[in-house]
Amino acid sequence: MDLSATVTRSENVAAALNGNGAGERGQLFNAGIDFAVTLNEIGEKVWRLIARPRTIRSLVQDLSRDFDAAPEIIAADLLVFLERLKQAGLVRVQDESDQARSSDTSMAELLAVPWTRHRVDVSLTGQHDRGSRSAPIEESVLLVGLSIDPQMATVAAALERRGAPLVRLDVDRVPATGSLVYAPGAPSVTCRAAFCRYDQSVSVSRPVCEHYSRVALTFEPWNRLPERMHRFASHELRSAVVGWVDSLDAPAWMNGYWEALCAAVKPTQLSVAARNGLAIPPSLVTDRPEAVRQFFEAVGGEVVYKSLDDPVVWQTEDGVGFLYTSALEPDHVRHLDDLLVHPGLFQQRLHPVCEYRVTVVGEQLFATRVPTRTEGVDWRRLLRTGRIEFEGAVLDPAVEQALRRTVTDLGLTFAAVDLMETIDGLYFLELNPTGAFTWLEQLLDLPITDAICDFLLGETPSQARASRTSIAQASDDVGQSSAP
Repeated sequence: MDLSATVTRSENVAAALNGNGAGERGQLFNAGIDFAVTLNEIGEKVWRLIARPRTIRSLVQDLSRDFDAAPEIIAADLLVFLERLKQAGLVRVQDESDQARSSDTSMAELLAVPWTRHRVDVSLTGQHDRGSRSAPIEESVLLVGLSIDPQMATVAAALERRGAPLVRLDVDRVPATGSLVYAPGAPSVTCRAAFCRYDQSVSVSRPVCEHYSRVALTFEPWNRLPERMHRFASHELRSAVVGWVDSLDAPAWMNGYWEALCAAVKPTQLSVAARNGLAIPPSLVTDRPEAVRQFFEAVGGEVVYKSLDDPVVWQTEDGVGFLYTSALEPDHVRHLDDLLVHPGLFQQRLHPVCEYRVTVVGEQLFATRVPTRTEGVDWRRLLRTGRIEFEGAVLDPAVEQALRRTVTDLGLTFAAVDLMETIDGLYFLELNPTGAFTWLEQLLDLPITDAICDFLLGETPSQARASRTSIAQASDDVGQSSAP
């Protein structure tokens, strides 16, 4: 067993975990051989992490962040502990070559990176639901999303500073607050503007992720319902929210639910980008192993694999599996008949001179640049490590116009776009209709939130700057007049 091996729980193992930090010990039981293992705090942490297959190397990385010990010491202790669990029949271990031959997994599950669950407190401002609003919805900006979303909190706070009335619908709080009441077929309700970050994949009984802060939070389920009913209840919640949002009339939308849903499909993005003159990598969508092998040979064995839409591959009570852009290795190709059980997106791997993240807000673009890197095929993997830098960038005006047309043709007014520059030119990779932006804003002092507020309030940048100046001046005047 070495760090490249993959480990997961064996079937039919009973666990009694404490997780209370009170010094009590949890236990694992293998009833087949009448054997038990007592776990300390670190052992319980490892057991929770291997609810889905994990490489031992990734376990070492997670434990190194949580416990004050050198990675090599953690690795040595972890290998001893896992060997003990393996001998007791409590875990299954696969070496690197066995992983690709496994017939009980798919390409996506094999390559997904687990994010373990942890909670986050987000300071919320404004009215949180329709029942508690202080201003008529006709005069308000509607915010639809999740209570844990930092982007929602940031925009809400900025709108409040401008004195804009808010109506905020936190989808995850609807089951607890009963805040959604409307009559289909009634005359449309008009609001001043709508900012919608609600994702179709949200489930109140499973974790959801806030991408860049690596947050996974399990919403409290409907306790009266058996678990087999949670999926249905979650879909009913989604349909109720979407039905209400879809009936609204607003002069400004960022973004519409259905538009964002369709625009998240990567093959659609690539087709629209190509029609607008942006270069895209040679790409293939298929579930035929032979087609992938031919593509692999045609591009010289340089292929990456992506999800077609939602990158969250699996969800458990302990976390989620996130599929980054991943290199397709020769061993994967040899075992495609077992691994390729559903369609996927395969692209020729490009080698960057630099990469760009461009945040599009209406007509405004905020371009940032990732200088040359040497690690991996997806810079997002490096965000947690701090081994990546960003800087402001300027794009060619023709590229800016092509990006605006692409976003508009997808029916969007907001998008986070990823581009890659190679020695052969600039390529469009993908876009996210609900991409995170607060991390870039804080890193490079970009006025992305102000641009979003300008759009929602119908202000041009110059009008908005004058408005913010007058608000600041008024605040100064109040401070001066109240001074002793």
